[in-house]
Amino acid sequence: MRLLFLGTGAAEEVPSVWCACAKCRRIRELGGRNRRRNACAFLEPDVVIDHPPTLTSQAWDAGVDLSAVRHLVFTHGHMDHFYPHLFRWRLGDGREEPQGGAPVVPRYGQLPLLFVYGSEKLLDDVAASLRGSTPEALRMALCPVRAGQSFAVGSYRFTAIPANHPVPGDVSFNYLIEDQAGRALLYGLDGGTPPEEAWELLEGRQLDAVILDATTGFTGHGAASNHMSLHDVREVVARLRKIGALAPGSRVVLSHINAHHWPPHDEAAPRVEREGMILSYDGMWLEL
Repeated sequence: MRLLFLGTGAAEEVPSVWCACAKCRRIRELGGRNRRRNACAFLEPDVVIDHPPTLTSQAWDAGVDLSAVRHLVFTHGHMDHFYPHLFRWRLGDGREEPQGGAPVVPRYGQLPLLFVYGSEKLLDDVAASLRGSTPEALRMALCPVRAGQSFAVGSYRFTAIPANHPVPGDVSFNYLIEDQAGRALLYGLDGGTPPEEAWELLEGRQLDAVILDATTGFTGHGAASNHMSLHDVREVVARLRKIGALAPGSRVVLSHINAHHWPPHDEAAPRVEREGMILSYDGMWLEL
């Protein structure tokens, strides 16, 4: 199982898009791993988790061909994870290339069917964003997901874990991801300390790695109810170990980083490593 972090930043990205504070100015100067775009991931060979507004450029930079992606799994409907308007550019007319003065369409050539997974409301929002086109015309299949449900995503098995991340009129999911060899990964973005329903679903699982929300960094306990600090992460990791879900050799990876609650990556990563965890960065591969 190989997962590529296409983005590891919180909604306002790192540096924060409109911010001119000393920390954001320094991150702009440092560049490299210190800069972060909206959190999303590519799971080999053909799965993307979440679709922020800048997914196209994130995929280009990482060498990921979105036209070959077969599965798109949404965690929730906040815009830094959910930007369905680009789906309209999947429209084609069956031709392999433009010909003469024919009407312009966004896409030529063959396109594999894209299976899109998310809550019922989120998929309703996807359909509403298509402006008259049908999912079928755009080579898409909408697959509703409920909390606690396990479902096939290509060669993987996903289980929707309830997340502590309120969305008006909707729900948010983290995902337990299992491959055919029995390896298991918890993708835990976004969310505060997990609700009890999540712990019930994780009871008895054997996780090879967990990716956890650490938006508020070094701010201490309870800085935000819908995101976690490093203090909150420690408590979640301790409980995962207590219920036997996290073995001593399992990896703990932090993501969804906010510019103002964290030092630059170059300074923060060694501090996180001393705690036995990994601070992710844009372009990082996690291999199980």
